[in-house]
Amino acid sequence: AAALFDEGRSERIAIIDCDAHVGDGTENILKCVPSLAPRILHAIFGRQRFAEEAGEGYLREIEMLVMKLARFKPDLILYQAGADPHVDDPLGGVLSSVELRQRDRRVFEIARGLGIPLAWDLAGGYQRGGRTGIDPVIAIHMATFEEAERVYLHGLPWHSTFTDQSHAGDLRGGHHATQSAR
Repeated sequence: AAALFDEGRSERIAIIDCDAHVGDGTENILKCVPSLAPRILHAIFGRQRFAEEAGEGYLREIEMLVMKLARFKPDLILYQAGADPHVDDPLGGVLSSVELRQRDRRVFEIARGLGIPLAWDLAGGYQRGGRTGIDPVIAIHMATFEEAERVYLHGLPWHSTFTDQSHAGDLRGGHHATQSAR
């Protein structure tokens, strides 16, 4: 974000931080460089905030982004799509596979609906298993990509993805939604 500001390519950036580790790196930067704070909306979705409500509270907070982003009017959204909030992750543990898909899809829909460009990075994820040793994490990151594809390439409405269970997929078993949909 700071580089984009320095280059004059952006005036305001929203960072949607959905990593289980609370966005402490971004928070530290904003504390050390306070001149960045008015130009950055940092929305944090770490595990500590949702321990009691779990996925329900997490997804409800995602919905609140619409108003926050509409008021802030960022030029760009940087989305940290953490895999570690998955219920089976040893360091996360609040969202099911379907809820992670809902989270990702809704973030993409909000950005698209508001006309704000979005870049995302794949973050976190400490589950182990499968042939590669990290198959569960790869499956979660692939699901994020699939949800971006649905929103940006196919423009499917929110409800259609989760009313048809063939699209939801069970990431714990390594099944991807695109396998059943294609």
